Amino acid sequence: TVPAGGHGMSSNRRRNNRFSGGRSNNNSFGGGRGGGGGRGRGGIAYAGGGGGRGGGGEQPDARLCKFFLLGGPQQCSKGNCQFAHSIQRVADVATAGGGGGARQEHRVAAVCSHKDASGGVRVFTGSKDGHWRMWNAMTWTLEQDVQMEGEIHALEVEAGFLVCGYEGPTPTLPGVTVGLVRAWNLSNPATPYDFRMSEALPFAHLQRTYAVQLKIDAAPEVYTGSHDGAIHCWGFDAANNKFLLKCKLEGHVLGVTSLALFSSGGTFLLSGSMDKSVRVWSVDDPQRKECQGLLTKNNSGHTDVVTAVCALAMGDQNFFLTGSLDQHVRVWNGQGGCDFAQKCGGQVLALCTTQDPSNKAVVLVGLADGTVELRQPELGFRLR
Repeated sequence: TVPAGGHGMSSNRRRNNRFSGGRSNNNSFGGGRGGGGGRGRGGIAYAGGGGGRGGGGEQPDARLCKFFLLGGPQQCSKGNCQFAHSIQRVADVATAGGGGGARQEHRVAAVCSHKDASGGVRVFTGSKDGHWRMWNAMTWTLEQDVQMEGEIHALEVEAGFLVCGYEGPTPTLPGVTVGLVRAWNLSNPATPYDFRMSEALPFAHLQRTYAVQLKIDAAPEVYTGSHDGAIHCWGFDAANNKFLLKCKLEGHVLGVTSLALFSSGGTFLLSGSMDKSVRVWSVDDPQRKECQGLLTKNNSGHTDVVTAVCALAMGDQNFFLTGSLDQHVRVWNGQGGCDFAQKCGGQVLALCTTQDPSNKAVVLVGLADGTVELRQPELGFRLR
Protein backbone atom coordinates (compact mmCIF):
# COMPACT_ATOMS: atom_id res chain seq x y z
CA THR A 1 0.00 0.00 0.00
CA VAL A 2 1.03 3.63 -0.42
CA PRO A 3 2.90 5.17 2.52
CA ALA A 4 1.19 8.13 4.16
CA GLY A 5 2.16 11.32 2.40
CA GLY A 6 3.59 9.48 -0.62
CA HIS A 7 2.63 10.00 -4.23
CA GLY A 8 3.46 6.50 -5.36
CA MET A 9 5.63 3.48 -4.80
CA SER A 10 9.38 3.61 -5.09
CA SER A 11 10.74 2.12 -8.31
CA ASN A 12 11.98 -1.07 -6.68
CA ARG A 13 8.47 -1.86 -5.39
CA ARG A 14 6.30 -0.70 -8.26
CA ARG A 15 6.42 -4.13 -9.85
CA ASN A 16 4.40 -5.49 -6.93
CA ASN A 17 1.91 -2.66 -6.68
CA ARG A 18 0.37 -1.08 -9.76
CA PHE A 19 -2.12 0.95 -7.76
CA SER A 20 0.12 3.57 -6.27
CA GLY A 21 -2.05 6.59 -7.07
CA GLY A 22 -0.82 10.01 -8.11
CA ARG A 23 -1.20 11.76 -11.42
CA SER A 24 -1.22 9.93 -14.68
CA ASN A 25 0.44 10.61 -18.00
CA ASN A 26 -2.22 8.67 -19.90
CA ASN A 27 -5.28 10.90 -20.09
CA SER A 28 -8.19 9.82 -22.28
CA PHE A 29 -10.66 12.38 -21.02
CA GLY A 30 -9.49 15.84 -21.96
CA GLY A 31 -9.69 18.45 -19.25
CA GLY A 32 -7.37 21.01 -17.76
CA ARG A 33 -8.14 24.68 -17.53
CA GLY A 34 -10.22 26.44 -20.13
CA GLY A 35 -9.38 29.41 -22.26
CA GLY A 36 -8.46 29.40 -25.91
CA GLY A 37 -7.08 25.88 -25.64
CA GLY A 38 -6.11 24.94 -22.15
CA ARG A 39 -3.64 22.30 -21.09
CA GLY A 40 -5.16 18.95 -20.22
CA ARG A 41 -4.10 16.76 -17.33
CA GLY A 42 -1.35 14.45 -18.43
CA GLY A 43 -0.60 16.58 -21.47
CA ILE A 44 -3.81 16.08 -23.46
CA ALA A 45 -5.04 19.30 -25.05
CA TYR A 46 -8.58 20.41 -24.33
CA ALA A 47 -10.38 23.06 -26.32
CA GLY A 48 -11.53 25.14 -23.39
CA GLY A 49 -14.24 27.73 -23.65
CA GLY A 50 -14.38 31.30 -22.40
CA GLY A 51 -11.82 30.84 -19.66
CA GLY A 52 -14.01 28.37 -17.76
CA ARG A 53 -12.67 25.32 -15.99
CA GLY A 54 -11.97 22.11 -17.82
CA GLY A 55 -11.28 18.71 -16.28
CA GLY A 56 -11.05 19.79 -12.66
CA GLY A 57 -14.24 21.87 -12.69
CA GLU A 58 -17.85 21.88 -13.75
CA GLN A 59 -18.33 21.31 -17.47
CA PRO A 60 -20.91 23.29 -19.47
CA ASP A 61 -24.46 22.24 -18.60
CA ALA A 62 -26.54 20.57 -21.30
CA ARG A 63 -30.19 21.00 -20.29
CA LEU A 64 -32.52 18.10 -20.94
CA CYS A 65 -35.54 18.43 -23.23
CA LYS A 66 -38.50 17.96 -20.88
CA PHE A 67 -40.75 16.83 -23.74
CA PHE A 68 -38.34 14.07 -24.78
CA LEU A 69 -37.78 13.14 -21.14
CA LEU A 70 -41.49 12.59 -20.49
CA GLY A 71 -42.65 11.19 -23.82
CA GLY A 72 -39.84 10.46 -26.26
CA PRO A 73 -39.10 12.03 -29.65
CA GLN A 74 -42.75 12.13 -30.72
CA GLN A 75 -43.51 14.58 -27.90
CA CYS A 76 -40.88 17.11 -28.99
CA SER A 77 -42.40 19.16 -31.80
CA LYS A 78 -39.29 21.21 -32.50
CA GLY A 79 -37.41 20.17 -35.60
CA ASN A 80 -34.14 21.54 -34.29
CA CYS A 81 -34.45 21.26 -30.52
CA GLN A 82 -31.67 23.03 -28.60
CA PHE A 83 -32.02 20.79 -25.56
CA ALA A 84 -30.48 17.36 -25.04
CA HIS A 85 -32.40 14.22 -26.04
CA SER A 86 -30.31 12.03 -23.74
CA ILE A 87 -32.69 10.22 -21.43
CA GLN A 88 -36.34 9.23 -21.46
CA ARG A 89 -38.48 8.29 -18.48
CA VAL A 90 -40.17 4.97 -19.20
CA ALA A 91 -42.00 4.42 -15.90
CA ASP A 92 -42.90 6.05 -12.61
CA VAL A 93 -43.20 3.27 -10.06
CA ALA A 94 -44.61 3.66 -6.54
CA THR A 95 -42.36 1.21 -4.70
CA ALA A 96 -44.70 0.95 -1.72
CA GLY A 97 -48.07 2.19 -0.54
CA GLY A 98 -48.75 4.95 1.92
CA GLY A 99 -48.42 8.69 1.80
CA GLY A 100 -47.58 11.68 3.93
CA GLY A 101 -45.25 10.74 6.75
CA ALA A 102 -45.15 7.10 5.60
CA ARG A 103 -43.16 7.99 2.50
CA GLN A 104 -39.90 8.20 4.45
CA GLU A 105 -40.33 4.63 5.70
CA HIS A 106 -40.57 3.41 2.10
CA ARG A 107 -37.47 5.24 0.89
CA VAL A 108 -35.61 3.13 -1.67
CA ALA A 109 -32.01 2.50 -0.63
CA ALA A 110 -30.87 -0.03 -3.22
CA VAL A 111 -31.73 -0.90 -6.84
CA CYS A 112 -30.43 -3.58 -9.21
CA SER A 113 -31.69 -5.48 -12.26
CA HIS A 114 -31.47 -8.94 -13.78
CA LYS A 115 -32.06 -10.33 -17.28
CA ASP A 116 -33.12 -13.98 -17.29
CA ALA A 117 -32.49 -16.66 -19.91
CA SER A 118 -35.72 -15.84 -21.75
CA GLY A 119 -34.78 -12.16 -22.10
CA GLY A 120 -37.13 -10.91 -19.42
CA VAL A 121 -35.83 -8.10 -17.21
CA ARG A 122 -36.60 -7.79 -13.52
CA VAL A 123 -35.81 -4.76 -11.35
CA PHE A 124 -35.22 -5.21 -7.62
CA THR A 125 -35.67 -2.44 -5.05
CA GLY A 126 -34.78 -2.51 -1.37
CA SER A 127 -36.12 0.07 1.05
CA LYS A 128 -36.06 1.38 4.57
CA ASP A 129 -39.30 -0.44 5.39
CA GLY A 130 -37.38 -3.73 5.28
CA HIS A 131 -38.87 -5.04 2.02
CA TRP A 132 -37.20 -5.98 -1.23
CA ARG A 133 -39.49 -6.05 -4.23
CA MET A 134 -39.19 -7.53 -7.70
CA TRP A 135 -40.76 -5.67 -10.62
CA ASN A 136 -41.38 -6.77 -14.20
CA ALA A 137 -39.53 -4.17 -16.28
CA MET A 138 -41.89 -4.60 -19.24
CA THR A 139 -45.15 -3.97 -17.38
CA TRP A 140 -43.79 -2.51 -14.11
CA THR A 141 -46.05 -4.75 -12.12
CA LEU A 142 -44.99 -6.04 -8.71
CA GLU A 143 -44.16 -9.76 -8.93
CA GLN A 144 -42.60 -10.43 -5.52
CA ASP A 145 -42.51 -8.71 -2.13
CA VAL A 146 -40.21 -10.12 0.56
CA GLN A 147 -40.00 -8.69 4.07
CA MET A 148 -36.70 -8.80 5.93
CA GLU A 149 -36.08 -8.27 9.64
CA GLY A 150 -34.80 -4.71 9.25
CA GLU A 151 -33.76 -1.84 6.99
CA ILE A 152 -32.18 -2.85 3.67
CA HIS A 153 -28.95 -1.13 2.66
CA ALA A 154 -27.66 -3.17 -0.30
CA LEU A 155 -28.91 -5.42 -3.13
CA GLU A 156 -26.90 -7.14 -5.83
CA VAL A 157 -27.96 -9.66 -8.46
CA GLU A 158 -25.66 -11.68 -10.72
CA ALA A 159 -26.02 -14.95 -12.63
CA GLY A 160 -29.41 -15.68 -11.11
CA PHE A 161 -28.39 -15.02 -7.49
CA LEU A 162 -29.77 -12.15 -5.42
CA VAL A 163 -27.87 -11.01 -2.30
CA CYS A 164 -29.37 -8.62 0.24
CA GLY A 165 -27.42 -6.74 2.93
CA TYR A 166 -29.46 -5.34 5.78
CA GLU A 167 -29.61 -4.49 9.47
CA GLY A 168 -31.52 -6.71 11.85
CA PRO A 169 -31.77 -8.14 15.36
CA THR A 170 -29.42 -10.73 16.80
CA PRO A 171 -30.95 -14.11 17.65
CA THR A 172 -29.62 -14.05 21.23
CA LEU A 173 -29.37 -10.37 22.28
CA PRO A 174 -32.75 -8.58 22.33
CA GLY A 175 -32.59 -4.97 21.19
CA VAL A 176 -29.15 -5.29 19.59
CA THR A 177 -28.88 -4.99 15.80
CA VAL A 178 -26.12 -6.44 13.61
CA GLY A 179 -25.25 -6.74 9.93
CA LEU A 180 -27.16 -9.50 8.16
CA VAL A 181 -26.82 -10.96 4.66
CA ARG A 182 -29.22 -13.31 2.89
CA ALA A 183 -29.08 -14.74 -0.64
CA TRP A 184 -31.55 -16.40 -2.99
CA ASN A 185 -31.18 -18.56 -6.05
CA LEU A 186 -33.87 -16.92 -8.17
CA SER A 187 -34.67 -20.24 -9.85
CA ASN A 188 -35.55 -21.62 -6.39
CA PRO A 189 -36.25 -18.61 -4.15
CA ALA A 190 -38.15 -20.62 -1.53
CA THR A 191 -34.86 -21.67 0.13
CA PRO A 192 -32.72 -18.65 1.06
CA TYR A 193 -29.14 -18.75 2.38
CA ASP A 194 -28.18 -16.91 5.55
CA PHE A 195 -24.55 -15.81 6.02
CA ARG A 196 -23.09 -16.58 9.47
CA MET A 197 -19.56 -15.93 10.67
CA SER A 198 -19.69 -18.85 13.13
CA GLU A 199 -21.97 -20.71 15.51
CA ALA A 200 -21.09 -18.22 18.24
CA LEU A 201 -21.65 -15.25 15.87
CA PRO A 202 -24.69 -16.28 13.77
CA PHE A 203 -24.69 -13.17 11.56
CA ALA A 204 -22.57 -11.67 8.77
CA HIS A 205 -21.14 -8.54 10.47
CA LEU A 206 -20.98 -6.92 13.87
CA GLN A 207 -22.64 -3.80 12.46
CA ARG A 208 -24.99 -3.02 9.56
CA THR A 209 -24.12 -4.32 6.09
CA TYR A 210 -23.70 -1.43 3.64
CA ALA A 211 -22.37 -3.10 0.48
CA VAL A 212 -22.40 -6.45 -1.35
CA GLN A 213 -20.59 -7.64 -4.49
CA LEU A 214 -20.78 -11.00 -6.27
CA LYS A 215 -17.81 -12.53 -8.09
CA ILE A 216 -19.06 -15.26 -10.42
CA ASP A 217 -16.41 -17.59 -11.84
CA ALA A 218 -15.22 -21.17 -11.32
CA ALA A 219 -15.19 -20.54 -7.56
CA PRO A 220 -18.01 -18.04 -6.89
CA GLU A 221 -17.55 -15.59 -4.03
CA VAL A 222 -19.60 -12.92 -2.29
CA TYR A 223 -17.99 -9.85 -0.73
CA THR A 224 -19.80 -7.87 1.96
CA GLY A 225 -18.83 -4.55 3.55
CA SER A 226 -19.95 -3.26 6.92
CA HIS A 227 -20.28 -0.12 9.00
CA ASP A 228 -17.48 -1.43 11.22
CA GLY A 229 -14.96 -1.19 8.34
CA ALA A 230 -14.77 -4.95 7.72
CA ILE A 231 -14.94 -6.66 4.33
CA HIS A 232 -15.81 -10.36 4.41
CA CYS A 233 -15.26 -12.86 1.60
CA TRP A 234 -17.74 -15.75 1.45
CA GLY A 235 -17.57 -18.97 -0.56
CA PHE A 236 -20.30 -21.50 -1.27
CA ASP A 237 -19.94 -24.90 0.36
CA ALA A 238 -21.84 -27.21 -1.99
CA ALA A 239 -21.50 -30.20 0.32
CA ASN A 240 -23.36 -28.43 3.11
CA ASN A 241 -25.41 -26.12 0.86
CA LYS A 242 -24.41 -22.89 2.62
CA PHE A 243 -22.08 -19.91 2.42
CA LEU A 244 -18.98 -19.97 4.63
CA LEU A 245 -16.71 -17.11 5.67
CA LYS A 246 -13.43 -17.63 3.78
CA CYS A 247 -11.41 -14.64 4.92
CA LYS A 248 -11.51 -11.01 6.06
CA LEU A 249 -10.07 -8.08 4.13
CA GLU A 250 -8.75 -5.72 6.77
CA GLY A 251 -7.57 -2.15 6.31
CA HIS A 252 -10.48 0.27 6.46
CA VAL A 253 -10.98 1.90 9.86
CA LEU A 254 -14.49 3.29 9.22
CA GLY A 255 -17.56 1.98 7.41
CA VAL A 256 -17.31 0.40 3.96
CA THR A 257 -19.85 2.18 1.76
CA SER A 258 -19.35 0.57 -1.64
CA LEU A 259 -17.78 -2.42 -3.41
CA ALA A 260 -17.15 -3.15 -7.11
CA LEU A 261 -15.05 -5.44 -9.28
CA PHE A 262 -12.44 -4.10 -11.70
CA SER A 263 -10.37 -5.96 -14.32
CA SER A 264 -6.90 -4.90 -15.41
CA GLY A 265 -4.47 -7.77 -15.95
CA GLY A 266 -6.36 -9.58 -13.20
CA THR A 267 -9.45 -9.16 -11.07
CA PHE A 268 -9.53 -6.58 -8.30
CA LEU A 269 -12.07 -5.57 -5.69
CA LEU A 270 -12.57 -1.84 -5.14
CA SER A 271 -13.77 -0.63 -1.75
CA GLY A 272 -14.83 2.89 -0.79
CA SER A 273 -15.05 3.95 2.82
CA MET A 274 -16.11 6.56 5.31
CA ASP A 275 -12.41 6.89 6.16
CA LYS A 276 -12.12 8.88 2.86
CA SER A 277 -10.03 6.20 1.15
CA VAL A 278 -10.33 3.70 -1.68
CA ARG A 279 -8.59 0.34 -1.41
CA VAL A 280 -7.79 -1.96 -4.31
CA TRP A 281 -7.64 -5.67 -3.47
CA SER A 282 -6.27 -8.53 -5.58
CA VAL A 283 -8.91 -11.27 -5.47
CA ASP A 284 -7.83 -13.81 -8.11
CA ASP A 285 -6.30 -16.15 -5.54
CA PRO A 286 -9.10 -18.18 -3.88
CA GLN A 287 -7.33 -18.05 -0.51
CA ARG A 288 -5.29 -14.81 -0.36
CA LYS A 289 -6.88 -11.39 -0.81
CA GLU A 290 -4.23 -8.70 -0.62
CA CYS A 291 -4.49 -4.93 -0.67
CA GLN A 292 -2.61 -3.69 -3.73
CA GLY A 293 -3.30 0.01 -3.39
CA LEU A 294 -4.50 2.72 -1.05
CA LEU A 295 -5.88 5.91 -2.63
CA THR A 296 -6.25 8.93 -0.34
CA LYS A 297 -5.93 12.70 -0.59
CA ASN A 298 -2.15 12.18 -0.28
CA ASN A 299 -2.09 10.68 -3.78
CA SER A 300 -4.82 12.55 -5.68
CA GLY A 301 -7.69 10.88 -3.85
CA HIS A 302 -10.78 12.28 -2.15
CA THR A 303 -11.02 14.68 0.78
CA ASP A 304 -14.32 13.41 2.19
CA VAL A 305 -16.29 10.17 2.59
CA VAL A 306 -16.06 7.93 -0.49
CA THR A 307 -19.61 6.88 -1.31
CA ALA A 308 -19.38 5.04 -4.64
CA VAL A 309 -16.99 2.99 -6.79
CA CYS A 310 -17.56 1.38 -10.18
CA ALA A 311 -15.70 0.16 -13.27
CA LEU A 312 -15.62 2.04 -16.59
CA ALA A 313 -14.70 0.43 -19.92
CA MET A 314 -13.78 2.68 -22.87
CA GLY A 315 -12.76 0.68 -25.93
CA ASP A 316 -9.86 -1.56 -24.97
CA GLN A 317 -9.04 0.53 -21.88
CA ASN A 318 -10.35 -0.15 -18.38
CA PHE A 319 -10.74 2.53 -15.74
CA PHE A 320 -12.55 2.84 -12.46
CA LEU A 321 -14.54 5.69 -10.97
CA THR A 322 -14.86 6.92 -7.40
CA GLY A 323 -17.40 9.38 -6.03
CA SER A 324 -17.40 11.27 -2.76
CA LEU A 325 -19.15 13.74 -0.51
CA ASP A 326 -16.40 16.16 -1.62
CA GLN A 327 -18.59 16.62 -4.76
CA HIS A 328 -16.02 15.06 -7.10
CA VAL A 329 -15.91 12.03 -9.37
CA ARG A 330 -12.38 10.80 -9.99
CA VAL A 331 -11.25 8.55 -12.83
CA TRP A 332 -8.40 6.09 -12.20
CA ASN A 333 -6.47 3.96 -14.69
CA GLY A 334 -5.19 0.40 -14.34
CA GLN A 335 -1.94 1.65 -12.83
CA GLY A 336 -3.71 3.52 -10.05
CA GLY A 337 -3.10 6.98 -11.48
CA CYS A 338 -5.81 9.62 -11.33
CA ASP A 339 -6.52 10.52 -14.97
CA PHE A 340 -9.30 12.98 -14.33
CA ALA A 341 -11.27 14.76 -11.61
CA GLN A 342 -14.69 16.29 -12.25
CA LYS A 343 -16.57 18.50 -9.83
CA CYS A 344 -20.29 17.74 -9.83
CA GLY A 345 -23.33 19.74 -8.81
CA GLY A 346 -23.40 18.40 -5.25
CA GLN A 347 -22.34 15.57 -2.97
CA VAL A 348 -22.05 12.31 -4.90
CA LEU A 349 -23.96 9.32 -3.49
CA ALA A 350 -24.05 6.84 -6.39
CA LEU A 351 -22.31 5.98 -9.67
CA CYS A 352 -23.07 3.63 -12.51
CA THR A 353 -22.08 3.30 -16.17
CA THR A 354 -23.96 2.40 -19.32
CA GLN A 355 -23.82 3.03 -23.09
CA ASP A 356 -25.84 5.32 -25.31
CA PRO A 357 -27.35 4.09 -28.64
CA SER A 358 -24.03 4.81 -30.39
CA ASN A 359 -22.16 2.63 -27.87
CA LYS A 360 -20.49 5.61 -26.22
CA ALA A 361 -19.86 5.32 -22.50
CA VAL A 362 -22.19 7.30 -20.25
CA VAL A 363 -21.74 7.80 -16.51
CA LEU A 364 -24.76 8.43 -14.29
CA VAL A 365 -23.99 10.35 -11.11
CA GLY A 366 -26.55 10.39 -8.30
CA LEU A 367 -26.37 13.45 -6.04
CA ALA A 368 -27.54 14.01 -2.49
CA ASP A 369 -30.31 16.41 -3.57
CA GLY A 370 -31.92 13.73 -5.76
CA THR A 371 -30.44 15.00 -9.03
CA VAL A 372 -28.99 12.52 -11.54
CA GLU A 373 -26.24 13.87 -13.80
CA LEU A 374 -25.43 12.16 -17.12
CA ARG A 375 -21.80 12.66 -18.08
CA GLN A 376 -19.93 11.54 -21.18
CA PRO A 377 -16.28 10.55 -20.54
CA GLU A 378 -15.22 10.96 -24.17
CA LEU A 379 -16.29 14.62 -24.03
CA GLY A 380 -14.30 15.48 -20.93
CA PHE A 381 -17.11 14.35 -18.62
CA ARG A 382 -19.33 17.22 -19.71
CA LEU A 383 -23.00 17.02 -18.83
CA ARG A 384 -25.18 15.53 -21.54
